Amino acid sequence: MNYRPMFEAIRIGAAVPVEYIDELIFGRDDEKKAIIDDLDFVINGNSKIRVFVGDYGFGKTSLARYAEHQAIEKGMVISYLSEKDYDEFHKQDELFKSIMKNLTLFGIDGNPIRIFLDGWAQEKCELIKNSGTELKTVEETKDYILKDSENFSDGLFAQFCSAYLFKVLNNESVEELIAYIMGESVDKRFLKRNGIYHFLANDGWNFLKAFTVLMKNISIPGLLIVMDEMESFIHKRSDLRKKSYNQLREMVDTLNSGKLSGIYSVWLGTPLWFNNNYKGIRSNTALFNRLTNLSGKQTNQSILMNLNPITLGDIENLVNKLVKDYQQVYSVNIPAEKTKKIYDFLIENYKGIEGEVRVSTREISKHAVELFDLIKENPDMPMNDILNIEVDTTEERKKETSVNELW
Repeated sequence: MNYRPMFEAIRIGAAVPVEYIDELIFGRDDEKKAIIDDLDFVINGNSKIRVFVGDYGFGKTSLARYAEHQAIEKGMVISYLSEKDYDEFHKQDELFKSIMKNLTLFGIDGNPIRIFLDGWAQEKCELIKNSGTELKTVEETKDYILKDSENFSDGLFAQFCSAYLFKVLNNESVEELIAYIMGESVDKRFLKRNGIYHFLANDGWNFLKAFTVLMKNISIPGLLIVMDEMESFIHKRSDLRKKSYNQLREMVDTLNSGKLSGIYSVWLGTPLWFNNNYKGIRSNTALFNRLTNLSGKQTNQSILMNLNPITLGDIENLVNKLVKDYQQVYSVNIPAEKTKKIYDFLIENYKGIEGEVRVSTREISKHAVELFDLIKENPDMPMNDILNIEVDTTEERKKETSVNELW
């Protein structure tokens, strides 16, 4: 594998390409196993929510990227939500609009929903034309769809697909229909003129259920919904926060009760988001009880998994892995004694007042790679001199750099 793109991303502190994410996860074997089991469970016709809670830098986003990588390997569609998608989350339809507008499928540039719908519509057009069927109205088109696809129920998605198919049959533009599903503002009079009388605000779950049926019809095995940075909910106004948490509760009930199939949702947040009595999940008793294992014991089957800091051993394994990959990419030799000095230097520089080491994988990786680069550029310089170059800047770096969330 060519690791250079991984190192280029590490240097600037950016998210590494998803295919490299497994190279940088250490000390998370239980969580990785849980993700693999969850994905297998979902692909077999179920749905599930998994919640990872941990402080900044504990690797929540890294685990989500791992889930994304595994989902890509299985051919699933991904929808990645973050803080920007929660501004209007208290409105019922915003969850579904956010899911639709953030859809990605590996190997396809841009949002794949247009490709899904066009492929489905073209196939239906061929069948209709070959059978000699004549559909004169959107209503007739909907009746045809409902008879042809027993898994579709009458509702927003059936009405939407009927309007879409009717326009394709008549060589009309579908841009406004796509715009509506992508979350843009579309005049409801236009929607009603095209036979759409249900809307995402009151029929969103039926819409999502029908969408998963469409995915299966075109051999897409499932949908991964990642909800990152959920601690942003604590900054909402109290009434909007309550509505948002009620929406999350409905999401838990809908997915984990088996009402929908083929959907895996990973939630990521900090302990403050989860445990705060006034603004966190704990402030919504119904949602808190659904997510919490009341016995206090955590297993791979628990919805909620609390993340502990990575250990010194995990950091050592990470540094050793980075050295091995770096040497392969840049054809430089970093002997074991230099690697050990790098590890000791990093541990010493990230020790807290009480001797504990709490550092994100992103930060430790970036700092290590900077040291590797110095060794590569100064092959004859003694290791102590190389480390002294870093000593002068490390204290300032600590003051200026907050611990960012992991990939």
